[in-house]
Amino acid sequence: EIYLILGNLLREKGQLERAIQIHQSILHRPGISPRERAYSLLCLGIDFKRAGFRKRAIETFEEVTELDPGNPYAMVHLLKIHEEEHEWENALSLKQKIDSLSGQDESTVTAFLHDQLGLSAMASGEDKAAARSFEAAIRQDRKVPPPYLHAGDLLERQGRLAEAAEQWETLVQESPEYAYLAFGRLEDLYARTDQTERIETLYRDVMARDSKDWRAHL
Repeated sequence: EIYLILGNLLREKGQLERAIQIHQSILHRPGISPRERAYSLLCLGIDFKRAGFRKRAIETFEEVTELDPGNPYAMVHLLKIHEEEHEWENALSLKQKIDSLSGQDESTVTAFLHDQLGLSAMASGEDKAAARSFEAAIRQDRKVPPPYLHAGDLLERQGRLAEAAEQWETLVQESPEYAYLAFGRLEDLYARTDQTERIETLYRDVMARDSKDWRAHL
């Protein structure tokens, strides 16, 4: 335990090479228990992650989950790496597993992951997959703004302007505090479809819900 703590302290001081050496030396000791091995691997994985050795970190955290399938710390670190690498499908799958094991459902985070998966599909021209991901994000948490914005962008790109406007208007209704995110899109769309009078109605509706919304007043 003292060596584990020493390695962690060295990591926090930025002495990553020494931290890695100490945590690896523990793994070479004969007779350590599976629990001790799992914790040593977890510390080593954090060392690798901090040092930027992402592949080695992933392999080490996965080894932890093999020894201790319910280890939340290893899974959270893995999730973070997948997010940083924009591996949204892996991140979403892991997040669902974490929620299942913990009995908690952090719907906002899951919604953001679905949204990012949709953006990735949209960039690849997979419009149907993108639409499904945006819809899943909205089902997870109706208050999260990005899925409405991006679903509307997808519909606009397809020439479905009325449906795009509906998505952005729904954002205004569901989360008036984030309505300003849709202002520019709706202004442009209303102008292109000769419905400029609707923008004043939109602003007045937002002000009625939030009298301090300075953007709507402006």
